[in-house]
Amino acid sequence: MKNEPSLDSRLNQYLQELRLLKIKDRYRELACRAARESWPYEYYLLELLDCEYKARQERKIAARLRQSGLPAGKNLATLNLKLFPPETISRISILLDGDFLNHRKNVFVFGNTGNGKTHLLCAVSHELIRKGWSVFFAPANQLAEKLFQAKRDLKLPHLIRKLSRFDAIFIDALESVPQERAKIDVLISSLKELDNQASLMITCNMHFQQREHIFKISKTAVATVKKLIRSSVILELDNPGSRLA
Repeated sequence: MKNEPSLDSRLNQYLQELRLLKIKDRYRELACRAARESWPYEYYLLELLDCEYKARQERKIAARLRQSGLPAGKNLATLNLKLFPPETISRISILLDGDFLNHRKNVFVFGNTGNGKTHLLCAVSHELIRKGWSVFFAPANQLAEKLFQAKRDLKLPHLIRKLSRFDAIFIDALESVPQERAKIDVLISSLKELDNQASLMITCNMHFQQREHIFKISKTAVATVKKLIRSSVILELDNPGSRLA
C-alpha cells in the first residue's frame, strides 16, 4: 500500500514508544556490522539489548549521583592515593567493595584538616553509587540545621524516613555542628534513629583520641557518638597505622 509506513519509520515509532532509546540510536549501525560479520540473529539481539541495558544503568547512576549531593570532582580518579600509607589503602579497598553496607556498619574517618578525609569518603561514595548503592551527602552543620528546621515545622519524621531510604548517609565535618544544645540534640537523636537503618559515614577534624570532645556541652551526644564509633570502621589518617575496628 502506498501510505504504509516504511520499515525504518515503524521501527523508530515502536522503539520511541517503548522507550528503547539506545536501541533506536544504534540498531542501524549494529545491523550493518551484523551483516558484514555474519552475526547470528541472537547475537545481534544481544548486542542491541546490551547497549540499552548499559545506557539505562548509566542513567540510573547519574540520577543517584544527583540525588546524593556529592561534590562532583572528588572521586577516585582525582584522589591521590600516594597521600596514604599502604595499610590505609588496604582499608580503602575494604570500603570500596561495599560489604559494610550490607551489615549497616558505620564509618568514621578522623584526622587534621587538609589530609584528604572528605575526598576519600567522596571517592568511596562515588564508587559505591556506581555499584548500585545510594548515598546522601551533607556537611554536618547543614544537616543539623535541616533537621532542626524539620523538627520546628513538625516534619522531622518525614525527613528521617526520607534519609533512611539511602544505603549510606555521609556526614562531613561532624565538629562543625554549632554548639547549640537544640541543634546538637536533634542531630544526635536523628543519628540514633538512623543507626542500623543506613550506614553512617562520618568525617571529623580531630584525632581519634579526642573523639569525646566533639560535643562538649552534651553528655548524651558524647555517649551516642561513642556508641556509634564502637562498632564502626575507623580510619585515622594522621596515623600511619590506620586501623579497622
